[in-house]
Amino acid sequence: MLPRFLKHLTVLFDFMKIAENELENMNPEIKLKSTAEEKAEFRKMMKERLREYEKDFLTMQKNAESAFKSFTQSELYKDSRTILAFMSSGFELDTHAVVKKALQDGKSVAIPRIISEGEMDFCYLSAQKSLESQLEKNAYNILEPKTDLEKLDAEHLPVHTVLLVPGLAFSRSGARLGRGKGYYDRYIEKLYAQKSVIHLPTAIIGWGAELQVFDEIPIDDHDAMVTHIVTEKGIFLCE
Repeated sequence: MLPRFLKHLTVLFDFMKIAENELENMNPEIKLKSTAEEKAEFRKMMKERLREYEKDFLTMQKNAESAFKSFTQSELYKDSRTILAFMSSGFELDTHAVVKKALQDGKSVAIPRIISEGEMDFCYLSAQKSLESQLEKNAYNILEPKTDLEKLDAEHLPVHTVLLVPGLAFSRSGARLGRGKGYYDRYIEKLYAQKSVIHLPTAIIGWGAELQVFDEIPIDDHDAMVTHIVTEKGIFLCE
């Protein structure tokens, strides 16, 4: 019986070795698909969690007020000359108050406009006109600047610019999980493609509730990172 047992054991070891070699030589596209599936599952979980969070309007309002105070009282805000923001909707912490305050404080403010699939530009808002008169809803029902507003030159980003970035989830190390369209990933890549460090953003801030922050989240190499995170708990440097 022993020789037969040893024979079966040898066959098992050989099979395990073959399987290990197959995993090592696995097509990179298959590995990426595994990451994509992991991100899809995480997005689904976050959307369900955020749908529940969105029902609690009072908590959302309180959290937005705390985040607003933390950001506008920070040195990053005080030292900034240009704020690249976005018009919040749904579960996102309100940014409308940030946009209005920045304009009142004499800062340049620009918000994104979708120009094609996966591509967007930022356009300047005017402090001389009402905010509502400069905005319109896009196909995703999100407010964006009207087409006649001045476009920001991403290749010559103004000095002391701070970028606020939405997301479904963030990690404490600065990873960001977006909705999957890649708008911000491509735009941030464009900003960092500049040759002069003078025109790089002072900070890229993930803007969200504390329930969106995790120790780790699934990301790919092309996913843009944030330098800071603002939640109702305060503003934090990602490390």
